[in-house]
Amino acid sequence: MQTVMQLVPLISAHPPMRVAIFSSMGPGNLKAALDAAKAMPDLIEIALLVTDRYGIPAIDLANASGIPIISLPFGERLAGLTGPAKEDATRHLHDEILTLIQGYERRIRRIDLCVLAYRRIIRGNLYEYFRDRMINQHPADLTVFENGSTRRKYIGISGLKKSIIDGNNYTRTSTILVNEEIDAGEILVQGPKVKVDFKLPTFGYSDHEQKQKMESDWPALKNALKLLAMGAFAFADTRWEDGCRKLLLYDQPLPYSGVQL
Repeated sequence: MQTVMQLVPLISAHPPMRVAIFSSMGPGNLKAALDAAKAMPDLIEIALLVTDRYGIPAIDLANASGIPIISLPFGERLAGLTGPAKEDATRHLHDEILTLIQGYERRIRRIDLCVLAYRRIIRGNLYEYFRDRMINQHPADLTVFENGSTRRKYIGISGLKKSIIDGNNYTRTSTILVNEEIDAGEILVQGPKVKVDFKLPTFGYSDHEQKQKMESDWPALKNALKLLAMGAFAFADTRWEDGCRKLLLYDQPLPYSGVQL
């Protein structure tokens, strides 16, 4: 008799899936998430904005949209700190954010998913609390590896610029699960490829980055939110060579690159 494995969705939520957006500037990803929620109100609700600074565009949009906000001034409290002292202080600040989120959850309802459009590395208690319930928008193709290794090539804050310097004729956003390492989590969705126009008289990295946000980043996020809210993703019981868990979409194996738009 054949045994049927019961698959557990990546996000187990009672619709709508309640989402917290972490932002360091914005408001692009917040707006994309709000657009997704407006189009699919039975599936998605943007419940909370979390920021590491005051006076940013994402806060203005959240206020205009009636979204509660949690903000802490990381810059002020990390001033002058470096190395392990800065890392430790950052963990403490994220612990404070977790306490505030849990207070919100006790008053209102559980947060199902965190979306990072965020310039801080999250480790410690906040990461553990949202393990496998936190995704990140990374503006580079994370299927490209260093030669002869299983190490992703275009990680970190300079991943997009490095991929352009290397002469790639396109870039794309990777929506990934967050894990303990930098930009090393499973790829859920990759946005459409965005052509790099090296023929422009003066090529501007920031101009290309903005173009990618509109053409790849925001579509990838909307698609990931929809699929997560529908319970479409699940983990398989095997891993890729780099240690990432293999994913299923509606019980069907996904490639390493996840869903490609």
